[in-house]
Amino acid sequence: MRSVLLVIQYLTIALLLFESGYILYKWKTKIQEFLVLICLSTLINSIGYLFAIQASSLGEYLLGLKMSYFGRVWIPFSLLLFVNSLCKVKNNKHILTVLGVIHCLIFGLVATCEYHPFYFKNMYLNTEGIFPSLGFEKGVAYKSYNILILGKRTIT
Repeated sequence: MRSVLLVIQYLTIALLLFESGYILYKWKTKIQEFLVLICLSTLINSIGYLFAIQASSLGEYLLGLKMSYFGRVWIPFSLLLFVNSLCKVKNNKHILTVLGVIHCLIFGLVATCEYHPFYFKNMYLNTEGIFPSLGFEKGVAYKSYNILILGKRTIT
């Protein structure tokens, strides 16, 4: 089962590479720009996740998780831009700036999660199951970010 899931992850990465290249080759409109951003964010997230699920130590897992979050935080942001463009809704530059800063802060908190309890608390590597996973308590920034994402889904 583990091998099948790893093959699916590798196929996902290959298809995202192909899709990103194809969209870049055919790039003509603003909406395609946002679609490329979605694809690249998802690609980076998938590669980081692949590294994380193959980790054998907490340090390796965190490295994969950080790479995953480098893409993951931009997926909802790029989806918002894409949907607004598709629906011809004008983007409010102030709101987009605030959201961009929040996403950068979240990535910064994840990138430095070993040094503070704001995003993840009491982290450990759980090796039970098919793949390793990160066990943790949710920090205040983790909870706040999830509320933001749920609110963004409700708005769009």
